[in-house]
Amino acid sequence: VLIATVMLAAVCLQHDRAARQGRPRPWLSRAIAASWGVGVTLYGLALPSALVEARETRTGRLQGKAALEFSTVAEPLDYLLHIDWNRVRVEAAGLRKKGLLPPAGTRTRWMLHDPRASDCAFGAVTHAERLQGRELDVAGWAWLPSEGRPADGVIVTERSRRAPYPRPLRFVLPSVQRPDLAFGDAHRTPEAEAPVGWRGQVTPSVSPRAVQVWAIDAVAVRAYPLCGSVDPARYR
Repeated sequence: VLIATVMLAAVCLQHDRAARQGRPRPWLSRAIAASWGVGVTLYGLALPSALVEARETRTGRLQGKAALEFSTVAEPLDYLLHIDWNRVRVEAAGLRKKGLLPPAGTRTRWMLHDPRASDCAFGAVTHAERLQGRELDVAGWAWLPSEGRPADGVIVTERSRRAPYPRPLRFVLPSVQRPDLAFGDAHRTPEAEAPVGWRGQVTPSVSPRAVQVWAIDAVAVRAYPLCGSVDPARYR
């Protein structure tokens, strides 16, 4: 595009010089057409990479928004979000302490009764293993069927009778491809190359049966429940 602009400017300058001298200009239309042709060709070559870059930028922005909502329980995310995550967590904690940011999860709409969740439309827990004490290693996949893209984050929570919303335990980002989930586009299921797989460690304070995993949609600020249980006894 820059080259085409320079060429067009040169054509215009030449046109002005020829006009002042009173010479015929039969080549003018050809030169302008050639300039536009070069510009369109360069634009076409650059468009795919520009779209990929725009998509990656939007994905990083939405992941960062979701991570900030649950920064108190988020794992180190520098390698995915390319930011100083420890600094972000400290600053977010200070803002929450001053009341300038709401507690984690209070702005999220927890869509526990979404009818699509019963069909595992938003993903599932596919692995749970006990490590030491109450610590669990949990893994699965998360997907936003309406958006046709991986979830902006995965939050593991614990039900609490004292709080009006689930208590966050761990926030992770989907970053692993799951080609075994590619069933086609009929139900907007994950593509083979989509990074929908996730993994994280949690330590519930009560039984694993009280733990729920959610797919985060940062655009709608909603959390959708995943299928499956984090009870290790279910995977033996």
